[in-house]
Amino acid sequence: MCAGLVGTIGVPAAQAADGRSLLVNAITNYRGSFLVYNFGGDHPAPMLNAAGNWYESGNGGHLLVIKAASQRMNPRLLVDSHRGIQSRCERDPRARTAEGLLQASEVFTPLEAWQALGRPTIAVNANFFDIRGQQGGSWTSTGCSSPLGAYVDNTRGQGRTNAAVTGTIPYAGKQGLSGGNEVWTALSTMIIPSDGAPHMITPSSTSDFNAATGPINNLVNQGARFVAVSGIGLLAPGDTGQLNDGGPSAARTALAYVRSRDEMYIFQGGSHTPDQIQDLFRGLGSDTAILLDGGGSSAIVLRRDTGGRWAGSGTPRGSCDTPAVLCDSRERALPGWLGFA
Repeated sequence: MCAGLVGTIGVPAAQAADGRSLLVNAITNYRGSFLVYNFGGDHPAPMLNAAGNWYESGNGGHLLVIKAASQRMNPRLLVDSHRGIQSRCERDPRARTAEGLLQASEVFTPLEAWQALGRPTIAVNANFFDIRGQQGGSWTSTGCSSPLGAYVDNTRGQGRTNAAVTGTIPYAGKQGLSGGNEVWTALSTMIIPSDGAPHMITPSSTSDFNAATGPINNLVNQGARFVAVSGIGLLAPGDTGQLNDGGPSAARTALAYVRSRDEMYIFQGGSHTPDQIQDLFRGLGSDTAILLDGGGSSAIVLRRDTGGRWAGSGTPRGSCDTPAVLCDSRERALPGWLGFA
């Protein structure tokens, strides 16, 4: 059995212990609402693979830590209301795939999304999105697409908005992931309650596209307040084996939860493989983790006035900063965004 970051089992190599001790001390000693730990330089990211071996990565990234997470996350998604400025794609005849699927979700840059979400404390890019060709061009020319997999916000009375496009509650578009072709793979889903612990819904196979359908329908019908996002499953209870996805190295966005400490982790940026992000969260003691879209989509917006604290390798400078926020991204406009108020 492998030790987590704050555990006492096992004796890691001295170099690995440095990264681990720096991170665990920062997390343990902070008493505020959230901590932003910056990896890089003399603050490498400690990682633990499924074989129980610790190692480090110096390839950067931001790790946000939310303590007492089940009581304070207040999640929200930028869902498509199909009204006002969010009705443009519905009225654009170009914004359909070859099969006729409406690409109803307008795309937003990071700062636009942060504003549309109500200026939350934290905003990150969410689901992968549909990059297939459209009848009148592409998502880049129409400014329209759709999140892939489950994408639901039932916190503010919008839990059924997907039905106008797909006839379903959970899905704003296709239910799986593709690389822009018609080869699809089922996605995992993380349920993040407004008041409670996040949990994973894991497909039984690569073709189990409806794994999240029943659970999400039930939650919405019960009036539960939650958001649901889909991506590549990294860790789930009873499913913590090595992902074996070694590349490519790229900026990443991912979420993880540690039930024993009631801590939520949000990773963004850097240049890492999916395996490395899994190993980071495994080392933190998580068995509930999901990888969202990355590369040019990876983005974060952080309010400067909400009591968070910087730790690790200094205070970062983002690519789209303003006096109000730290904003780090490639500024790609996307249809899916997740906020934590």
